[in-house]
Amino acid sequence: SPTRLPAGTTVGGLDVGGMELAQAANELESRSDALAHTPVQFVAGGRTFTVTPSQLGVRPDWEGGVRAAANAGDGVAPIRGLKRIQSRLFGSDVEPRVDVYPSAVRYTVARIAAAVDRPAVDAGLERNGLAVLTTPARPGVRLDRPAASAALVDTLASLDRHGPVRLPVVRDEPRVTAAQLADAAAAARTAVSAPVTLTVSPTRFRLARWR
Repeated sequence: SPTRLPAGTTVGGLDVGGMELAQAANELESRSDALAHTPVQFVAGGRTFTVTPSQLGVRPDWEGGVRAAANAGDGVAPIRGLKRIQSRLFGSDVEPRVDVYPSAVRYTVARIAAAVDRPAVDAGLERNGLAVLTTPARPGVRLDRPAASAALVDTLASLDRHGPVRLPVVRDEPRVTAAQLADAAAAARTAVSAPVTLTVSPTRFRLARWR
């Protein structure tokens, strides 16, 4: 029947094959509403954060998703029949459009990043007395904010919840390495390697190494 969704149709991962369009939309809305205040655990950098769909204003357009699923199996009688056979055999999944509060998503991602990010440390030069030492660079880690935002929204919009969700963390590379400071270190060591004599007309000034 053109008033029912084809067998094998899923919307947002939920099997709605054979349902009337209004019935499918109501079922999806009901399940989504039941999860609106249920916290989901996200893990990043060894720390756990809990977020609920309502906090980010996550609201899938279930009605639109059902319409899209219906349109995918619609057409004139012979074509519609072929599409529905294909859906029954191979399945047809539609992901609904999701509305969110962008500012809430940015705030939540920034809060997680503040707890997870460990900036890289650049190599540097230190003087210990007359010795010039090179301090090594150290890599850091940072939250991949665009990917984390997408993972938050996709997970909270889903009707299928499975344990903690890992948010992507990437390696933060230092901008300056010890090798890049080799010439500067050599110049600094040369500068303090011997006294310096300054000549101004007949006057001569001798600067000791420590000065």
